[in-house]
Amino acid sequence: MPSTPHGYVRQESDIDIEEASDDDDSGSVYEGPSADFVDPAMVQRDGCCQRLCRCLCPRRKVKETGFRLVRADDRRTNRPIVIDEDGEMKFLRKVSNVVASTKYTIVSFVPMVFAQQFKFFFNFFFLVLAVTQSLPPLRVGPMFTYIGPLVFVLMCTMLKEASDDIKRWRRDKAVNSKKYTRVNTAIGDLEKVASADIKVGDVLQVLTNERVPADMILLRTEFGEQEGSKDGQTYIRTDQLDGEKDWKPRKAPALTQDLAGWRDLCGDVQICAKVEAPQMSIYKFLGRLSLRKLGEDSDVKSEALGLENTLWANTVVTHGPVYGLVVYTGVDSRTVMSYDDNASDDKTCLLDKQVDFCAKVCFAILIGLSFMLVLCRGLRGQWWIFLLRYIVLLSYIIPISLRVNLDMAKTLYASRIGNDSKIPGTVARNTAIVEDLGTVDYVLTDKTGTLTKNDMLFKKLRVPAGEYSSGTDTQQVSLMITRVLRRILAARPSPGTFGRSPGQRGQTEEESQGLELLTAMVTLALCHNVTPVETAGSDEWTLQAPSPDEAALVKYARECGIKLIRRDDDSIVIAIADTGSILECMNITGRPQLRYDIIECFPFSSDRKRMGVIVKEEISGQYVYLIKGADSVMIPRVAGHDSNNAFMEDVVDDYARHGLRTLVVALKRMTAESCEEFQAAYREAALDVSEQRGDKLTAIVDSYLETNLDLVCLTGVEDMLQDDVAPVIESLRVAKIKVWMLTGDKIDTAICIAISTALKSPDQPLLRLEASHVHSAIDALSDLREAGNAKSEGLSDTVVVIDGTVLAMVLSAGLYTSEFVELIKDAPAVVCCRCSPSQKSEVVRAIKKYDNGQRTLAIGDGGNDVGMIQAADVGVGIVGKEGMQASLAADFSIQEFRSLHRLLLWHGRNCYLQSARMSLFVIHRGLVIAVMQVIFSAMFYFIALPLFQGWLMIGYSTYYTTAPVFSLCLYTDLEDTVVYQYPELYAISRRGRQMSLKAFLGWVWKSIYQGSAIMVLTVILFGNELITSSLVAVAFTSLVISELLNVASEVHPNWHPLMIVAELLSIVIYVYSMFILRSYFDLDTIFSIGFLWKVAIITAVSWIPVHAWKQIRRCCCPPHHRKLLRAYQRSGGHRPERTRYVYHDPENDSVELLATTTTGESASE
Repeated sequence: MPSTPHGYVRQESDIDIEEASDDDDSGSVYEGPSADFVDPAMVQRDGCCQRLCRCLCPRRKVKETGFRLVRADDRRTNRPIVIDEDGEMKFLRKVSNVVASTKYTIVSFVPMVFAQQFKFFFNFFFLVLAVTQSLPPLRVGPMFTYIGPLVFVLMCTMLKEASDDIKRWRRDKAVNSKKYTRVNTAIGDLEKVASADIKVGDVLQVLTNERVPADMILLRTEFGEQEGSKDGQTYIRTDQLDGEKDWKPRKAPALTQDLAGWRDLCGDVQICAKVEAPQMSIYKFLGRLSLRKLGEDSDVKSEALGLENTLWANTVVTHGPVYGLVVYTGVDSRTVMSYDDNASDDKTCLLDKQVDFCAKVCFAILIGLSFMLVLCRGLRGQWWIFLLRYIVLLSYIIPISLRVNLDMAKTLYASRIGNDSKIPGTVARNTAIVEDLGTVDYVLTDKTGTLTKNDMLFKKLRVPAGEYSSGTDTQQVSLMITRVLRRILAARPSPGTFGRSPGQRGQTEEESQGLELLTAMVTLALCHNVTPVETAGSDEWTLQAPSPDEAALVKYARECGIKLIRRDDDSIVIAIADTGSILECMNITGRPQLRYDIIECFPFSSDRKRMGVIVKEEISGQYVYLIKGADSVMIPRVAGHDSNNAFMEDVVDDYARHGLRTLVVALKRMTAESCEEFQAAYREAALDVSEQRGDKLTAIVDSYLETNLDLVCLTGVEDMLQDDVAPVIESLRVAKIKVWMLTGDKIDTAICIAISTALKSPDQPLLRLEASHVHSAIDALSDLREAGNAKSEGLSDTVVVIDGTVLAMVLSAGLYTSEFVELIKDAPAVVCCRCSPSQKSEVVRAIKKYDNGQRTLAIGDGGNDVGMIQAADVGVGIVGKEGMQASLAADFSIQEFRSLHRLLLWHGRNCYLQSARMSLFVIHRGLVIAVMQVIFSAMFYFIALPLFQGWLMIGYSTYYTTAPVFSLCLYTDLEDTVVYQYPELYAISRRGRQMSLKAFLGWVWKSIYQGSAIMVLTVILFGNELITSSLVAVAFTSLVISELLNVASEVHPNWHPLMIVAELLSIVIYVYSMFILRSYFDLDTIFSIGFLWKVAIITAVSWIPVHAWKQIRRCCCPPHHRKLLRAYQRSGGHRPERTRYVYHDPENDSVELLATTTTGESASE
C-alpha cells in the first residue's frame, strides 16, 4: 500500500468526497473529524450483567472490531471509546499493560502441570494403577512401588516447568517495574510511571535508546535542531519485533510537531486519535489524528496516520526524547498479537510418533499376557480381579520413563548443536523435533539470501541507445554524463536534468545518448529509500538501505559520477562525484550539487512489486514521477507497447539467462497542476480510516501516475552465491534428499542459478512447464504427465522447472494439487519460479498432504519465508542481511547455508539413531522384567504376587540403569569425516528402520529370551528351595548385570568415556545399595561363592548368545555403515574417482545405485 502523505492538515470546513449533501436521499451522515470528540455522556455503558460476566470471566477475550477514539487528556474523565462496525459506541475495556509470559501461578502450577501430564494416556494409566493399590482386593505390593515411577516422571517435569517459569517471571518483573516518563495532562508536568501502570490515552516521553513500553502514535520529537528533529523525524530499531537490523524512520504528524513544545500537548488543545481496532500485522496501520483548541469555536484539524507515525511496543528509539500517545496496551499490542500470529503450529517429531506406536504395541502385549495368565488359571470365581492384578504386575511393560529420557536427550542434542564450533551461531529453538533433522526427505529453499549472499553487484545497464557493463564502461558513462550535465548547469534558465528528453529534434547522437545516461543515473540516484550515513572520523559514507538491490544501484550511480549526498523525508541532494580528473578536464570547479524536493514517496511492497517517488527539481521547478520495479508489472505500464515490449522482454530474457536480477526503470514528467490534482485526490483518500484506504490509494496512484510511462533503462544486478553451496546441494542429492528451490525470479534466471548451485547436473534432462494463462497451464500439466509416462522410472532423473502460472493453477482450489504432487514427487530437484510468499507455504503444505510420510525442511532468510518455514516439518532460518525474522520464527537458526550440511548429515543422523537406540532399550528394559514376572507366576501356580518389590522395582528403572541407558545418546557409530565422504549413510538411516516394526520385534524376542533365561535358570539352580530373598537377589543381580552388558555390546567398540563412567557408577550404586536394602539382600549369602557362581552362570547364558549372534551378524552381514567404514579405511580416507557405490536393499531385494563414489573398491566387499 502506498505510504500516507505527511503534513496535510484538513480543516473541518474542507469538502470531503464522502460527505453527504443536503439533497442526498440516502440519509447517510458524514462522520468528520469533529465527530472524533465524542461527549462521554453519549456513550453506552455496560449493564450489570455484562460487568458481572467480566468479573466471573476476566480472561475472556472478546474480539474488538471497528475503531478506537483515544484522547490525550485526563483518563479519569475521558475514557477511550470503541466504535464497532454498526456504529455503536462503548467505553474501552481496561487492558493492563502488564507483561505476563509465565504459564503458571502459585495456585495453578500443580493443577495445570498435572492436567498437562495426565492427558497422556500412559501417565493416566499409571495413576489408575496407583489408585488400585489402595483397594485391598487389587493390591499386589507396596503402593510406592507403582506410584514411585509416576512421581519420578512428574517431579522431573515439574522441576523443569518451574525452572522455566521462574526465569520468565524474573524477566517479566524487570520489564513491568521499569519506570517511564508520563505527561500528566492535569497539571502539565512530567511524572514517573511503571510500565505495568501505563494505560491507553497516556502521553509518554521516551528517551534515546529506551524501549517503547506500549503501542503509541508519535506526536512530536525534541532532540536538538542539529539532528533534524524540527521536521518530526526519528528512527527506531525493530530487531526485537521483526528481527530486521536496519533503522526504521518514523515521523510525527505536522499537527502536533508544529506546536510550540511538549507542554502544548496538554495545554490549550485537545488531541484525539481515531485508530483501527487491534490488529496482528506490524506492517499496516490506519488512523486519523484530530486537534482542536479549547475555549473557542475553532475548526477541527485532522491528519491521516500511517505506519510511519507509529512506535510499536518493544522497539527502541534511537534519537530522543520523543512523545507519543498510547493507543494499544498489553495483549492488544502488535508485539503480543504478531507473536501469536507467527507462532507455528505444534510440530510432532517422527520419532515421537514411532515411539507412540511402539508404546501402543506394548500396551497390547500387556493386555494379551494378562488375559493369557487368566485363561491359564481358569475363568472361575472373581477372575476379573486377577485380570486387574496381572495388569498391575505387568505394568512395567509400559515405558513410563521413556518420555523423560527423550526430553533429556533432546536437551542434550540442542546443547551439542549450539556448542558445535564447526557451525558457529547455530541455535536449536525447538528441541522437540531435533530428531527430525535425521529424517528429512525434502529440502525447500529460498534463493535470495539463502543460496546467495544477498550481496548485490551491479553488472549491466541498458538504455535505448545501448548497453553498458559495470567496470569496463564506467569511465565512458561518467564522461558522457559530465559533458551533458555541464551544458545543463551552464544554461540560463537551466532545463534541469529531466527538462530535455533524449531524441528531440536538433540533438546529436552523442548528446542524445548522454541525456539517456544522465537521466538513468539521476533516476537511480533519486528513486530509492537509501540513506547515506557518514562514518565517524572519516570521509567515507555507508548506505543504509532496505534492500541490497537499492544500495547496488545507488553505488553504481556514484561510480558513474552521480553521488547521493543526503536524503530525508523532504528532499534529496545529489552531486557530481569525484571521478578522477573528469571534473578538471571539463573545467568544472567544486562539486555542483542538485536538490530535489520529495513530494510523495511510495515504498516497495511485495503486492505492488515496485516503488516510486515524485520529486521537484530545484533548479528547474520540474515535477517528475520516478518508478522502478519488476518487469512483470512495469512492462505493461510503459508507453508504446508494440515497440518497447519486445525490446524490454528481449533484454530481460537475456539478463535472466546470465543469472541477473532485472529491474525496469521509468519516469513520467508532470506539470505543477497535474501534481496538485493528484495530491488533492491522494490526500483526501488518505483521510479515510476504513480498510478500503489502501485500495483507494493504490487505485489513485495507478490512474494518475502509472500509465504511459517513459522508459529510462533496465538494470541487471548479480547476487553472488554463498560459499560451498554447490557441494552441499550435491551431498544432499546423494543422500537422496529432494531439493526444491522456490524463487520469485524468471525461469531463465532460476535455471542459471540451478546449474551454478549443482541443483541440475550437466547430464540431467530439464523439463520446463510454462504457461501464459490457465488453459496453457493445464496443457503444461498434461506434458508433465506424458513425460512421466514416457519413462519407466518416471521423473526420477529429471529436473522440473515450473512457471508461476502453472504453480498458481495447480495450487488454486486444490483441483490439480494431488495429481501434481503425485507426478512430480519422484523428481530429484524442482525449481518453482515467480513464486509468491503465500505460494511457498502452499507448496510445503501440498507436499506434506499428498506425499504422506515424507518429512519436509524449509530454509529461508527473510520475512517472506516465515510462512514456508513454519509450515514445514522442520524450519531452518538463516540470519540474513535484511534481519532475523526468519531466524527467530524457525525451529533452527544457522548463519549460512553450508551449515545445513553438518546439521543434517552429522547432527541429524546421530540424533535420530541415538534416540531410536535409547527408546528401544528402554522398552526392552520393561519387557524383560515383564517376561520374568510371567514365568514366575506360571511356575508358581499363577500366583498374582510380584517377583521384585519395593525399592528394587523403583531402582531398576531409575538409579540402577538410567545412566548407562541414557549414555547411549553419546554413542556415534562413525566419525564425521566418514559421514561427509558418504552422504549415502543419511539415505539409509532416514528410512527409519531403527524404529521399524521389524526392529521392535527383534528387541521383543531378545527380551523374551533374556527374561526367560534369567528366570528359568534361577528356579532350576535353586531346585526345590522355597521362594527366598536369595532367589530374588540372584535373579535381580543377574538382570541388572545383563542390562549393563547389553549397553556395552551396543556401543562396542565405539566407547565414549562418559559411557564407561556411567557403567561403573551404576555398579557402584548397586553394590552400595546391597548394604542399605538389607531386607532384600542377605550379605552373608551375597558374598558367598554359591551366589557368585549362580549369578555368573545365569548372566553368561542370558547375555553371551545374544552378544555372539550380534557379532556373527556383523561379520557375515555387516550393516551398511560398517561396509562404508571398511572401504573408507582401506582407501586411506578418500574416495578415488570412477567407482560406483552400490548397496543392497534387503526390503525390496534390489541393488540401487546411490552415487558415483570414490572408494577404491565396492563398499559391499
